[in-house]
Amino acid sequence: MTCRESPRRKPPTRPAVRPLPDFAELHKQRQSHPHVTQQLLWEEYRQANPDGYRYSRFCELYQRWRRKQDVVLRQRARAVEREQMAARLDQLAL
Repeated sequence: MTCRESPRRKPPTRPAVRPLPDFAELHKQRQSHPHVTQQLLWEEYRQANPDGYRYSRFCELYQRWRRKQDVVLRQRARAVEREQMAARLDQLAL
């Protein structure tokens, strides 16, 4: 059988798009409840989405999401120090 005689094959079908978890909500849950694990969050996700991502892919997507988040570095101590220094300078100026 030559290439021209071979039967036509169906084009490969794309896998169904899996629903992404709400990573912001999952992250919020992990921050507010220290006993909540990523495994537990994935199990809840799979119960709601039986055709969802497997655990390893879920973890990979979560880590990618976390890397894209802005890091917030609160420097409250420095702000307080500045205010105290300004107050001291004001007292010295009197």
